[in-house]
Amino acid sequence: MLKYHQWQNYLPALTTIISIFFIFRYFVNDVIYYFGVLLVVVGLTFWWLGKITLSDAFGILPAPKKLITHGIYSKFRNPIYIGLSLTVIGWSFLIRNKWVFIFAFFIVVSSVVRAYLEDKELMRKFGELYKEYKKRTWF
Repeated sequence: MLKYHQWQNYLPALTTIISIFFIFRYFVNDVIYYFGVLLVVVGLTFWWLGKITLSDAFGILPAPKKLITHGIYSKFRNPIYIGLSLTVIGWSFLIRNKWVFIFAFFIVVSSVVRAYLEDKELMRKFGELYKEYKKRTWF
């Protein structure tokens, strides 16, 4: 049986494999397809860079262990959420199915809500240090 910390490592890998499948399965030589591929690639890049930089500070629940301000986190506060959102939006451009658009919508909304909850927790735990960090970074 996989332990909690192992599952969090498999999700970006599984999403990458699914994305590669979608890119080849739904190939159409048009601008919308290539825009979808671009979103998927940028999204996966954000997600992987965020995951690698965050390392053991990652958690499913918004319970901050430490404030990460280096790597991609020096520019973006939530690269994993940005990456996941861009990836599923890219999927919707590749697959072009209303259910995938709806799925992408819910992923984006849940990412924004989760980022908001984490923001509150980080502000509570790190206070002024986090406030200064927010001034230097994007979503």
